[in-house]
Amino acid sequence: GGAPIYEQDTLKQMIAVLDGEGFQVHMHCTGDAAVALAIRALEALGDETREQEEEEGRRRLKRRHIIAHVQFIAPSDIERIGRVGAMVNMSPYWFQLEECAYVNTLVRDDIGCTQYPCRSIMESGAVLCFGSDWPVSSMVPLEGLQVAVTRKSLSEEEEGEGARKWNYDQKITLKEAWKFYSQGSARANFREKDVGMLKTGFSADLIVLDQDP
Repeated sequence: GGAPIYEQDTLKQMIAVLDGEGFQVHMHCTGDAAVALAIRALEALGDETREQEEEEGRRRLKRRHIIAHVQFIAPSDIERIGRVGAMVNMSPYWFQLEECAYVNTLVRDDIGCTQYPCRSIMESGAVLCFGSDWPVSSMVPLEGLQVAVTRKSLSEEEEGEGARKWNYDQKITLKEAWKFYSQGSARANFREKDVGMLKTGFSADLIVLDQDP
């Protein structure tokens, strides 16, 4: 196990001060204990730090604080991460078995098979945004899209029932993955009113694909 960089009370105080000064807090949390620390710190923020989400009717954090990675999360915290009103930033490139092979040597099998529960987090009501985690992983979003939708390693050539699919029940649809890379990331950057969608007046860099991504 690892040791926390900040104790719970210290983290609560820091986030409260930063929120009050108008900062957006971006916390990198890989283990379930770190994720729990972040959730508890955000839960401690007062009601004045939240606003009603028009589209979904949920209360979201005004500063759109971010919990990044969430490689492991306790089952009991999945509902809480959706309820706390934060954004969850995940990097689908890491949703590959071969990329987490070393981690799997450090944890029990029943824990290793719970990594990156993307669909469960999405269904909890959390707002997801996808990124690359570059330069320590690929910066090509199409690779992340492929892994998010198939939950299969990019190196896998075998198709059908024989292909290795990792945490396959956590796969999401292509439409959902596109949304998290585009609209989700726009929202994380407070730019949902000018980028992130194909819409009149919005800015965009467009490419044309010659095959199914």
